[in-house]
Amino acid sequence: PTPAGRAAVEDDAPLPSLFADALDDLDDEERRVLYRAALKMIRRLQRQGRIPVSAMCVTCTYFRPNVHPGPSPHHCALVDEPMADTDLRLDCPDHVPAPADVEAENFARFRRARAAEP
Repeated sequence: PTPAGRAAVEDDAPLPSLFADALDDLDDEERRVLYRAALKMIRRLQRQGRIPVSAMCVTCTYFRPNVHPGPSPHHCALVDEPMADTDLRLDCPDHVPAPADVEAENFARFRRARAAEP
């Protein structure tokens, strides 16, 4: 997570110190790649019914994957703003589930694209 993300998580439930210490050894690019990979893993586990579905950006009706060039390729139609991979939320209070076909296509587009360059 980014420093802001870590602060948000620590407000609710502290990360185990071992995990937090390990994250400190990652540079910004490694953290970005790790977060993107975690999003993909979480979504797969959700689709398999192994973990509960959360209000992730990648399943939202407002999510537009890979529509901008550069480091913030995604777009949130709710706030009308571009988003980087690390801006994507795992549990958004404004989440509106996308219809199944739209969610599947959006997530496929998200998965196919390489992580944006910083």
